[in-house]
Amino acid sequence: MVYQANEANPGLLSKPLDNALSALEVGETSDPIIVDGRVHMIRVKAIRTIAPKPLSEVSTKIRKSLAPLQLRKAVKRVTKRLMGNADIKRFAKQG
Repeated sequence: MVYQANEANPGLLSKPLDNALSALEVGETSDPIIVDGRVHMIRVKAIRTIAPKPLSEVSTKIRKSLAPLQLRKAVKRVTKRLMGNADIKRFAKQG
């Protein structure tokens, strides 16, 4: 048997564990939950609410995270437009 202490954010656990966790209050313990053939029990020791950070603190990080995605989308758009305008001809191999 393994006992682990962890912190969990809503929506990050598997569906059965997340459902059990959301139904518990501080100090309560879940009934046994079987996930992928393993038995789990959850006990809520504390609930913490963390205030969100101001947008000014995270906007640069968000922009950096989204930059590669925006670049890929821009390249796909340009490629699609160029391929639509391209006049591609195939010639038979000689020799």
